[in-house]
Amino acid sequence: MTGIRSSRRLENACRDQISFLWLTGWQRPDHNTLWRFYQTHRSALRSLLRHTVRTAIAVGLVARYDFEYQRNGTRNLFLFIEPQRGWRRGGDGKTHYARLWPPDAMAGR
Repeated sequence: MTGIRSSRRLENACRDQISFLWLTGWQRPDHNTLWRFYQTHRSALRSLLRHTVRTAIAVGLVARYDFEYQRNGTRNLFLFIEPQRGWRRGGDGKTHYARLWPPDAMAGR
């Protein structure tokens, strides 16, 4: 998968990349042609993709993993950056603010 989702980027790929040129039979469709093809055959393409994924899972080429996220409360994260001095400090909500910042910056308080 290349992650190309835009018809204009797909048009560029069909012009520049060998794999897309091979797939299109060395033709160079423009973005309007690609978009019209997608609009005309949208349901068939979805069905084809669904069938392809189910076949790949059945053959064992792709595995499906389910996961469960367990939330254990909330926490605030803080990040302080000073690019000119070249440092960064971070911490969570349980740490006191003064401990995150350098001592010399806290002297003027």
